[in-house]
Amino acid sequence: MLMWAWMLGLSLMLIQSIFEPFHPIPLSGEEWVQHAEELSLERIEDQSFQKEVDHWTTKKFGFRNLAVRLYNQLLYSVFNETTHFIELGDAGFLFEKVYRATVCGENLLDRAEVDKKLDSLDLFGALLSKRGQKLVFVITPNKYRFFSDKVESRCESNKTNYAYFKAGFDRADYTVFDFNELFPKMESSFPLMPKSGTHWSLYGAFRAAQLIQDSLVKWGYAGAPLEISAIETDIHPRETDKDLHDLLNVITYAPTEELAYPFTDYYHEKKPRMLVVGDSFYETFYRIGVHSQVYHDDSKLLYYNKKLFAKDINNGESFDSQDLDIALNKTDVVMIVSNEDALKTLGWGFLSDAIELLNE
Repeated sequence: MLMWAWMLGLSLMLIQSIFEPFHPIPLSGEEWVQHAEELSLERIEDQSFQKEVDHWTTKKFGFRNLAVRLYNQLLYSVFNETTHFIELGDAGFLFEKVYRATVCGENLLDRAEVDKKLDSLDLFGALLSKRGQKLVFVITPNKYRFFSDKVESRCESNKTNYAYFKAGFDRADYTVFDFNELFPKMESSFPLMPKSGTHWSLYGAFRAAQLIQDSLVKWGYAGAPLEISAIETDIHPRETDKDLHDLLNVITYAPTEELAYPFTDYYHEKKPRMLVVGDSFYETFYRIGVHSQVYHDDSKLLYYNKKLFAKDINNGESFDSQDLDIALNKTDVVMIVSNEDALKTLGWGFLSDAIELLNE
């Protein structure tokens, strides 16, 4: 039996080397692959080794990536089927289903829990104000709301966490940018949200950064408005403008639409020191050069309050209370950037940690 297992392992290695002599384009998204652990007689007898090898072979066989893409393409093109977390709307628009749940009031928080979170925001904003600092809260746009005419979203409830929080934001002393409300009011020659992505478009992110910058100038933290110095257009979506299509893992390219890609030559010496607590929507501020060019070099991003980033989004570090204390002391503005679904975990634990530090 040991000889059989050894020969099986050797055969798998040979198959892998023969049928994957090159590196195929990897599939998008996270995928867990079980690795076969150390071989032993006991593990063969209880069949744990065989199960691990079986799982590994289903994930690593030759040309698997191409086979998966061909299979997904058939489902998508012939039967209009996507993944379990992506919904296909009208005219080829793609939607991430988690945001439909927020529109329909699923995972609804108790009103008392919402009030508790809003009280934490009020307290944090007041503590910052005493130190001469500002709190800004940004609600990123929900594609199900922005393109409600492109997708069917019948809901059993009209109560939502967003509505609960919005009532609190409307009476807040800190500044709130609600792009569920702001984007529909904007005049734009280019899409603010893309057909094939879940985030605001890179152009939409730039327009959002411009609005925020206007307030930073008004408060005296920034020296000049944020302007577009150059712009490119492309009918083929780039980067996050096609992130949902990438997750389909099909063969065909994302549908074409005329999208804009702005650039800035911001040069003013007076730049705000920002401490951002944000999600993947804020990551686009790195992609369009706002974080590195428009904000001060001391600016930091706490990504989901898990990793600390400075100017380079590719180099994140873990952080502790001392790092957070230093970041809080070196900032002019604390900006919390949250998508609608993340309101239920407001700040990802940041608020309690920051309030404790500021109260010491």
